[in-house]
Amino acid sequence: KVTYAETGALSFPTIEGSGNAFRCAVSPDGKLFAVVYLGSAYVIDAQSGDERCPPIRHAGNHLMLSIAFSPDSQMLATGSSDQTARLWEVATGGPVGEPLSHHARVESVEFSPDGNLLLTTSADNRVQVWDVESGDRLIDPIEFHRGALRSAHFHPRGHQLVTAAEEAIQVWDVGTGRELGQRFRQAWTFADAVFSPDGASILAWGPGGPCHLIAAPSEQARSQVFRHPENEYWSRLTKVVTSANFNPDGSLLVSGGADGKARVWDSHSGEQLKAMPIRGRASWVTFNPDGSQLLASSSTGGGIRIWDTRTWERLTNILAGEMTRFAAFSPSPDEEGDWQIIDASTSTSPQIWNGRTSAAVGRPFDTDL
Repeated sequence: KVTYAETGALSFPTIEGSGNAFRCAVSPDGKLFAVVYLGSAYVIDAQSGDERCPPIRHAGNHLMLSIAFSPDSQMLATGSSDQTARLWEVATGGPVGEPLSHHARVESVEFSPDGNLLLTTSADNRVQVWDVESGDRLIDPIEFHRGALRSAHFHPRGHQLVTAAEEAIQVWDVGTGRELGQRFRQAWTFADAVFSPDGASILAWGPGGPCHLIAAPSEQARSQVFRHPENEYWSRLTKVVTSANFNPDGSLLVSGGADGKARVWDSHSGEQLKAMPIRGRASWVTFNPDGSQLLASSSTGGGIRIWDTRTWERLTNILAGEMTRFAAFSPSPDEEGDWQIIDASTSTSPQIWNGRTSAAVGRPFDTDL
């Protein structure tokens, strides 16, 4: 998922997976990454691989389910199976304020673009918005009574949020908790929904269906549809969209599917511009912060592929873990002008890679649990 700072700059997406690294997040300044193993979070220097503070743990060492950096990279938020979210000081690893209590495990955490609010979702199908400084709830919890809640994300300006549930996509006013516009419904389950960089549209997708581009908020429950074609032998599988994202200016979107393609679309006309081959099922697709490169990772042994979006030539193929669930670009290039890549795999520890040479940068992080 991608969030945008108040200035319009792209911040680093949170990378979520399961297996060796349960969760991984990279700081917006690109200097740190946080890795969650079971009940502990480790803050790691992205260059040296050294721990920057003592391990972070909820009381009772409960399983951590979500983690995110604040926009200024000074704080971490975590969600846990102990039914709380917590804030932490990155420099020391110490807690900030009291636990933010829920009635079920906390499955996602996200800071607002200005860092003043924290958005949490929990397994009881509730969305809550918190004031970071005081620890108070900003509004009453938003409850979903039909269908499981899948995701919630802030608008680029932070004044709205969008939720994806089994039943519908919906936009909400952050200050009042009121619904805005009409709910967008389909016959299949939605997995995620994100705002476009300008906040005018919502990109939504889920298993069994295509991508939808919806006006945000909309008074008409209509969408522009982006479909992966069906295979005559495996039609129900190959049309599944597994990941989708906008480029930084919102003019393009990319969708990755079980058909082994990363498909690039004109977000205004709906025309498919390119279909980039991936070895196996696409697990994550995203553009780099200046839009000059496209990344796609495979969850079935295909590693990570990167293309130049000006020529659509493939730049490199990174042989990451056998099942790379998520991968993403650093917020900015290194001193040599190369973009770095971090991956989260079910078969190996998190690793940073040089996006031009495909060489590993530093050592993979691991811990003796």
